[in-house]
Amino acid sequence: MSLRPAGPLTNFLRYIAAILGAAATAGLLGYFLDWNPRETAIICIAAMLCVATLLFYEYIKDWLAALIILPLILTSAGLMVKLETKQSNDQAIDIDERARDGFISVYPNNNSYILDKMGKDLEFSKSEIWLFGINFQVTAAFIQESILKALRRGIKVRFLVLDPESENIGAVAQNLGVDQAGLQARCRASQASIQYMIATWDKERKIGDTGSIEVRTFNSTIEFRGNVYDPRSANSNSYIVFYKNGVQSHELPGFVYKNGNIKNYIDTVASLWDQAKR
Repeated sequence: MSLRPAGPLTNFLRYIAAILGAAATAGLLGYFLDWNPRETAIICIAAMLCVATLLFYEYIKDWLAALIILPLILTSAGLMVKLETKQSNDQAIDIDERARDGFISVYPNNNSYILDKMGKDLEFSKSEIWLFGINFQVTAAFIQESILKALRRGIKVRFLVLDPESENIGAVAQNLGVDQAGLQARCRASQASIQYMIATWDKERKIGDTGSIEVRTFNSTIEFRGNVYDPRSANSNSYIVFYKNGVQSHELPGFVYKNGNIKNYIDTVASLWDQAKR
């Protein structure tokens, strides 16, 4: 019995599956290699173009043309990724001298880190997570489920935030260039979100669960905010945003470092935690 040749629709679906499969493979590779979404998108498009070129090579005049097109596509994609990374790094370095040495990668603003990377960092933490800053009003909404998952895995979570009733909140608001009443409201909303996570975990927590979550407040002004993952591991990565007068933190770039390269900052946070109000 002879097999019937595939029809046009079948061939078309095969081609589509092959092209999408190339994009999916590139996307999976991007996940494990920790590419940001922009880089992943560029590589996925390049992979799709490469596969499409090979599938439809008969429509190209000769193999020489195909051999020229493929390297051009790959080279263009690589240059786009390189240029994007360089521009981000240059922009960040120009903004703050404190960030010049030792950082692994840079995010143009805090929101890009929250959307692109923070969930993974929370997921891969092994023992402790320290989240410190003036407030976490915006961040808390995005990370609530990730924090609860970390607690279920036995992670110790610490929030260190500005006291909404601090006598220094006026000075902090002035440094940031924001309204004092508005900052106070955001700090209170941040506290409410954290307390909701604490209450949720208290209800869910079972006997034997080792995960814990605690919040403390400080009254002084600070020069940076960030997330420390597994602070006792020098090889773990952490994230820092350096505050700048007159600029809100979500507008500033953030930097990823190895913990061993920012020991002084981690020690500062630990000291602030010990002095903070429960």
